[in-house]
Amino acid sequence: MHRSARPEPGSDEDRSPAGFRLRHGRMSKSTYHRNKNKGRCPRETVLSARTITITKKDEDAYDRARAKPNSTEQRLLQKLQAKRIAQAKKAAAASLRSKHHVSKRHRAP
Repeated sequence: MHRSARPEPGSDEDRSPAGFRLRHGRMSKSTYHRNKNKGRCPRETVLSARTITITKKDEDAYDRARAKPNSTEQRLLQKLQAKRIAQAKKAAAASLRSKHHVSKRHRAP
């Protein structure tokens, strides 16, 4: 019995959830499943007990939805952005207080 060659992981021909995750920023399994449980992943087509695929049409619909988030998603994105900024400011302040910060290194004469 001849098996067809598997597509390159993450290539457009790889229609598996793992391929989808690679094409969309090397998304982790946990992030994929968390988003899937919240309804924020493309529809999966179950072909058999061991084969799940994401059609090109479903992936394109997902990409269009992410490109134009609805108002609820937009508010969530704004909250996440504000949280990232606050974390970055906190990290910068902690770095400046550190005795190992680059600004506190003495230069050799």
